[in-house]
Amino acid sequence: MKNATPLSSDATTTPKIRQKEVSTSIKAILRSQKGETKGVYIRLIINREYEYFSTGYFVLPEDFHRKEGYVKKSDPNKEAINSAIIDLKKEMNDVLYNLNPHCS
Repeated sequence: MKNATPLSSDATTTPKIRQKEVSTSIKAILRSQKGETKGVYIRLIINREYEYFSTGYFVLPEDFHRKEGYVKKSDPNKEAINSAIIDLKKEMNDVLYNLNPHCS
């Protein structure tokens, strides 16, 4: 058997409490289908658990930039939809920050 070495030779050392790291992601996606259009949702992931929030808007899949998560210029309601996406993402970021202000 190997000799166990003490973690610290100083008896006054207190153990460090490690905060649990929280992994989060917020992204606009297309989800449900209504005819030819799909619903614009905000996907919130916290530690691999998913939650979806509807923006209330529907767009054609070709009018949505999947990688960047916004509505393209080809959609006539792009300003309103993109504004709703930005507002929901900002609100979610604010809530997450208030839940854990030590994360950046």
